Formats: sequence, C-alpha cells, structure tokens
Amino acid sequence: MMTVPLESDPEWTESSSQSDEESPMTPTIEEMKAWDTEKLLQWILHKRPLLDRVEFLDMFRGQYILGESFVTGSFEFFRTGCGIPGGHSQILNLLREEVFHDQGKFIPWT
Repeated sequence: MMTVPLESDPEWTESSSQSDEESPMTPTIEEMKAWDTEKLLQWILHKRPLLDRVEFLDMFRGQYILGESFVTGSFEFFRTGCGIPGGHSQILNLLREEVFHDQGKFIPWT
C-alpha cells in the first residue's frame, strides 16, 4: 500500500522563539475529539517526528483511529485493540496523557 506524505499544517508551525512547552500546539480535548485520522496523525508526527515510518503510518491509518478514540484510549487499547507495537503504543499513550496534563485534567492509570 502506498502512502501519501503528510503535508505540514501551518497551525503547528512553531516560531523559533517558542519552546515545545510554550507553544500553543496542544489542542483542547474537545477539539481533538473532532479530529479525523489524518489530522490526528499530523499532530502526532509533529510532536514525535521519529514515528514517521511507512510501517507505522500504514498501521495507524489502517486502524482508523479518530480523535475521540485516541483521547479515550490507553496503552492497552493501542497495543491490543489496534495491534500497534508496544513502544509505539507507549508513545501514543504518553502523547494522550500530555493533552490531559496540559489542560490540568487528571488521568487515572489504566
């Protein structure tokens, strides 16, 4: 299966004066819930560019992970439910937790 490269989203272009912690790149939970697979994948790759591998991209797209399923997901969901390898599942879960942390929301361990 051939994949189309993701285009850069100007919404996530950082200025050189902003650090990752200061940048307005973390969406609200409600915003993220409305995202489709491609928008979610663009955000993930912006936050973790090392995940830009054809195998991961195909796997993620093949599972049709939407924003709402990402927000309500867990390591177990990504690993077992979606069949994403452990290391990638852990990174996805950490990114999910960042969204909640940046908004001051508590996430219980799952």
